[in-house]
Amino acid sequence: MSQNTNELAQPQEKPNLKRKKSQVWDFFSVSPIQTSKAICNICLASISRGGTKPGNYSVSNLKSHLQSKHITEFNSLIQPRNSMESTDVQSMELQINYFSQSSIRAQQITKAIGVMIALDMRPFSIVENKGFRDLISLLEPRYKIPNRKFFSLEIIPKLYEDVKNFIVSSYDFGNIRPSFTTDFWSSINGDSYMSLTVHFIDAKFQRVNLALETLPYSKNHTAIEISNSLKEVLFNWGLNTKDSLYFVHDNASNISLAIELLGHTSIYCANHTLQLVVKDALNSSITGLIFLHKALRICRKGLKVPVNMVSLKRGRFIFLRSYRFTISLT
Repeated sequence: MSQNTNELAQPQEKPNLKRKKSQVWDFFSVSPIQTSKAICNICLASISRGGTKPGNYSVSNLKSHLQSKHITEFNSLIQPRNSMESTDVQSMELQINYFSQSSIRAQQITKAIGVMIALDMRPFSIVENKGFRDLISLLEPRYKIPNRKFFSLEIIPKLYEDVKNFIVSSYDFGNIRPSFTTDFWSSINGDSYMSLTVHFIDAKFQRVNLALETLPYSKNHTAIEISNSLKEVLFNWGLNTKDSLYFVHDNASNISLAIELLGHTSIYCANHTLQLVVKDALNSSITGLIFLHKALRICRKGLKVPVNMVSLKRGRFIFLRSYRFTISLT
């Protein structure tokens, strides 16, 4: 009994509640004159500890001083933490048995992403977006997404060649009489492009439209340069026939002359021409607007449709609303 009483009477050891000293104090000392200040051991500057009472002290100002004045010492302060985080990430990656990029499964996923970029016209940067990467990681944690450069230099060019070979093998361009539409246009950024689309009737008497090329165009928009560019595209697709072909385009004289230099037939787009006529009529005087109203009434009377829409065959229709005239072909 006395032994137990002596044990209880002995003072119990209190836990050490003292806060762990920050490593930032390797570069500072408490001011002997004012404890609310710290002295930098490097430049002897006096730095506030964040308050006048011990309960308000912090090392934020001390770290800021190191970051702004002594970057080498500051980097040595944060280096251990970054090393630990990097080690944690590496250990997590080692736990996952990632696919090799040459594996069949990885190639299938990479190709599917490339097809998505092409079909949906998404930027290559999508493969580096966090949301997209998190989605792929959730669907297949063992797959590591290549960077955008890999898709732009490897995947998309290969897809282009695959599609081109499929088209060439599926259609005998040497035994058909195709026609073409071509145009030059500019993106929002002001970059110029040339496009060429081929149209023909296949062996099953089905209409086929194929966009062969959309190329960046940095050359001068002269007839000779355009003619050479079109000739190169036709040659690459095996369409360099000597027979006269038909090219439909806008009313630009340089494109018309370029097609004539190739020995083919130039045809102005009727839809584009009519839009120009209507635009000029509306901008010239009220007479043009009256003429359009009269023409619309004649069409409505003959076709018996509402005044705001004149429906023609094959889904062609004309709108006249709020003095704006457009044509849509479906």
